[in-house]
Amino acid sequence: MRKLERMETHMEIYVPSGKNEQEALMRTTHLAIAAHHDDIEIMAYDGILRCFGQPGKWFTGAVVTNGSGSPRSGIYADCSDEDMMAIRKEEQKKVLEELEKRTYNEFAGTISIVEGNSGLQLYNHQQDAIRNMNQKILNKESYSGLLVLPTGGGKTLTATYWLMSNILDYDQKIIWLAHRHELLNQARAGFEKVCYSDIARHKQEFNYRIISGQHDMPVHIKETDDVIIGRTGDVYDALTNRPIGSLTAPSTVGVKR
Repeated sequence: MRKLERMETHMEIYVPSGKNEQEALMRTTHLAIAAHHDDIEIMAYDGILRCFGQPGKWFTGAVVTNGSGSPRSGIYADCSDEDMMAIRKEEQKKVLEELEKRTYNEFAGTISIVEGNSGLQLYNHQQDAIRNMNQKILNKESYSGLLVLPTGGGKTLTATYWLMSNILDYDQKIIWLAHRHELLNQARAGFEKVCYSDIARHKQEFNYRIISGQHDMPVHIKETDDVIIGRTGDVYDALTNRPIGSLTAPSTVGVKR
C-alpha cells in the first residue's frame, strides 16, 4: 500500500487539448502501456496512426515508470532522480505541445480583408459564370449544380470570387472539398487572392481551416471556422463518421438575401 501511495504522488494525467481528465480517459479507444517515456512512439505507432485525425478515435498512453532510473551521462551526469523525473515529463509534453502549435499555425488561421481594390480583371467567360450563378442560386431555398469551365479557365478564381462576395461576406459558411492534397493549398491561396474590400464589402476577416491527413485534424474544427477546406473523405467522415461510400444524396446549397 505504501508503494502505491508513493507512485500516486508522482502520477500525472496530461491532456494536450486541455479537456477534462475524466472525459479524456473515458473516450479512449486505443491504449498503450509502456515502461519508459520514449517507448510509446516506437511500440505503439500503429495505434497512434489509427487515431491521428480520426473522428471518434482517441489514443491514450500510460507510462508505468517515473524516469528516475534514466542513465546519467552527458548533459544528465549531474541530475538527481527528481531532476530526471521532471525532465522526462517535460520532454513528452513538449512534443505534444509543438504538434498542437504546428497544426494550428500552419493549417488554420484568420485572413483579413484588405481595404482597397483587388485589381482582378475577370475574363468574359468568368463574368458570364458569375452572372449565371447569381441568377440560379441567389435567393433560392436550395440548389445543386456544377461550375464548368475548361482547363486553365480559372475555376478556382471564379468560385472563390463568387463565394467571397455572396457567401462569406454575408456571414455564411463554406465547405470546400477536393480529392488531392495540393488542391487544398491551391484553394486557400484562391480565397486569399479575393480578400479585398471591393469584393467583400461587409466582412472584415474570416477564419479558415484545412483538413486532411497532411494538414489539420477534424477534431480541431470549431464553430468559428468560416471556411473548411478539406479532402473529401476526411471531411465527410468527420461530419458523419460514416464511410464516404454511404453518401447517396447530392449536396445542396441555399443562399438567401
